[in-house]
Amino acid sequence: RALVMLGLYVLGILIGILAALIMNKTAFRGKPVPFVMELPNYRMPGLKSVALLLWEKAKDFLQRAFTVIFLATIIIWFLQSFDTRLNVVADSANSLLALIGQFIAPVFRPLGFGDWRCATALISGFIAKESVVSTLQVLLGGAAISSLLSARAAVSFLVFTLLYTPCVAAIATIRRELDSRLKTVGVVLLQCTVAWIVACAAYAIAGAGLYSAGNRCGVRRDRVARLAAHNEKGRLLRRKLHRQLRAVRQSVRAQAQKVTAAHERKPEAPAAGRCGG
Repeated sequence: RALVMLGLYVLGILIGILAALIMNKTAFRGKPVPFVMELPNYRMPGLKSVALLLWEKAKDFLQRAFTVIFLATIIIWFLQSFDTRLNVVADSANSLLALIGQFIAPVFRPLGFGDWRCATALISGFIAKESVVSTLQVLLGGAAISSLLSARAAVSFLVFTLLYTPCVAAIATIRRELDSRLKTVGVVLLQCTVAWIVACAAYAIAGAGLYSAGNRCGVRRDRVARLAAHNEKGRLLRRKLHRQLRAVRQSVRAQAQKVTAAHERKPEAPAAGRCGG
């Protein structure tokens, strides 16, 4: 798991650098604008400042967890529990959420997770990325995610979740910085497109890696099977030799017993008489 998380971080950094280089050669061509920023003196952080920073970060997460994420979970639960006539459904596959997810699920089918539950979880990710996991847990009813996604599909799903549009707050920030709705929509579509392309590549690479690993495992299994068969043949041959040797020993022992018994049954020769004087 640690390697997976580290790989996702490295992938995000590499994609960011690549996107910056491409944008520098296309959308932001021209002479660079001079930029000067004063940096404060480097000092050892104090305990109070570190504690305040930790509290601000923790408070921000708790506010999002108990507001945005909690609200998104309630909305997902409502959409999952009712149909178009607002009747309670026994199966979530007949719910409003399933209809929405089934509409966009074919887009993700080439990525390996063309299930309406995955599509719905990604929709909730527009509210907050953290709600993707909670949405999947609600839709799966507590079952393991491995029951829904294969190994390569899970890799593709993680990559897409990493790279597509972060959340509503990020979209609002982009809108404020660009001061254009059209450009904001373009950025969102660009992020989703890049995420789809990279996730598709990850799905293909993971499939090729698993196929190669499977072949190597198959070769190893064949070798192990051959060695096992060879060992089995050797074991049977040794057992056969032991049986033959035991039979030879028993035969020799029987012959020796017969010879001994024959000598015991053979009468002794009479002693020669003495001549009288």
